[in-house]
Amino acid sequence: MADNNAITEILVFITLAVLSSAGVLALLHYDIVQVRPPSPNDQPILNAEFIPFERDGNLVVQKFEFCESVTNSYECINPKNSFQKGKPTSFKITMQSDTIDRQVKLEENYRILGPQGQVFLEVGDRESFHYEKTSSKTTEIVALADSFTVSTDLPSGTYTLEVFVTNPLINKKTSLTRTFEME
Repeated sequence: MADNNAITEILVFITLAVLSSAGVLALLHYDIVQVRPPSPNDQPILNAEFIPFERDGNLVVQKFEFCESVTNSYECINPKNSFQKGKPTSFKITMQSDTIDRQVKLEENYRILGPQGQVFLEVGDRESFHYEKTSSKTTEIVALADSFTVSTDLPSGTYTLEVFVTNPLINKKTSLTRTFEME
C-alpha cells in the first residue's frame, strides 16, 4: 500500500512540474511575462524549443539588381547586366521578411556558375552575410548587397548567380537565380 502512495505522489509531482513549466513557457511566448533584453555580453545558456510550434511567416524577394556598385545606403549605381572580367560585379537584393518576437534575422549565401555550369565561387555559411534587427513592425524590408570579381583567366560568356536567403527565426528559405554577361 505504501508503494502505491509513493507512485501516486511521484506521478502527481511530475504532472505538476510539467504543467507549471508549460504555463511559464506559454506566458513568455505570448509576452504576458517579459524577460529583460540580453546584453551584448550575454551568452545563450540553452538554445532549444521545448514545446515546438509552427512558425508562420513570409520571406519574399521584392527586387534584384546587378549594379556597377552599391553605396553604403544600398543605392544601386549604374544598373546593368554586362560586366568586364577583373572588375567588381555588384548586386543588390531587397527582401521582405516577417518578424517574430520583434526580431528579423536574415542570412545570405550565393554561388556563381561559369558558362559551362561549373561552380567558380561559393559563399557558404561561414562567409555568408548576416543581418539582425529588432523591429516593432510585423514585416521588414531589408536590402542586402554584395560584390565579387570574375578572374580575367576565366572564359567570357553567360554566368549564373544563385542567391539563397534564409530567415532562421521563421524557418523560411528562398532562392533566386539570375544570369549576367562577362566580357
